[in-house]
Amino acid sequence: MKEDNSLVVENSDEEVDWLQVLGMPCVNACVAISNINRNLEDFCHYWLTMQTYRDTYKHFLNQILGQDLWERSQHNRPHAPNMKRKLGKDADEEPFGVKKSKTSTKLKRQYKKFTCTYCGTRGHTKRSCTHKKADDLTSALVSWSKMNHDRRSGKQFPSKAIRLKYKLNKKFWNAQLSVCTLP
Repeated sequence: MKEDNSLVVENSDEEVDWLQVLGMPCVNACVAISNINRNLEDFCHYWLTMQTYRDTYKHFLNQILGQDLWERSQHNRPHAPNMKRKLGKDADEEPFGVKKSKTSTKLKRQYKKFTCTYCGTRGHTKRSCTHKKADDLTSALVSWSKMNHDRRSGKQFPSKAIRLKYKLNKKFWNAQLSVCTLP
């Protein structure tokens, strides 16, 4: 029964045919139709089919021909105008000779002097510590000598001379070692 453009279903002996109400079968009906190998479009309303959609819009949606099928124009193609860039700075930038004065209200941030965590002296960090670099160099030489030493025969492997060039600091010396045999 219809009241005020809405569908009211009352408890009665009559079953509501949902196919007539919605125009398309529900999900369960779609599964049942596909199990019996029937076409779903046979059970949908004609207005909901693809053929109706194509018939509706066939006059409005025309295919566009490809670019190779376009008509060739006898006139030249349009070109962008030649625009020369003016010399000098843009109008948005500062003119030549005019410099902005720095405001005196801002102060430069003052940092504390760095203290090295490796040697404890002030003025540098652990990363640039010359004492640490020298210690690393000696430990590298010791590990190299242990690695190249044959314990069974007491001989060292014949290998090329290794040159270690270790620049420690501009103020100090450059270590350049040519190592062939180490005790």
